[in-house]
Amino acid sequence: MGWLEAFRLRSAAIAYGRKLPNHLARAYGRGGTYTPGQVRTAVDALRLDPRFVALALAAYLDEADYQALLGDMALPLDYGEARATFRRHLPRRPASASAGDDSWGPYATGDHSGDGAGHH
Repeated sequence: MGWLEAFRLRSAAIAYGRKLPNHLARAYGRGGTYTPGQVRTAVDALRLDPRFVALALAAYLDEADYQALLGDMALPLDYGEARATFRRHLPRRPASASAGDDSWGPYATGDHSGDGAGHH
């Protein structure tokens, strides 16, 4: 990947991380599972760059479901790389958020180690 595509990926990851977790929680409920269709609908509704939908799909699907969708992605990314990129660009959880506030999506606890289980 060249420097321009890496820059675009980083920019997309920032936008996805800022907007997607809260939108999914509001639209489909907190702590629930999200389907590929729900994730793609959210990406469209937020006007996020659809070329980088792999970031969102990797964040919210388990690896097997993600792998099944690779052929449909404009820019297929390695599952682990996509999850790590998404997590790296999530905004910090505000200090004012209560311990039980899970509005920041699957990464609300701050435990970003991920075991590949995803939020499915």
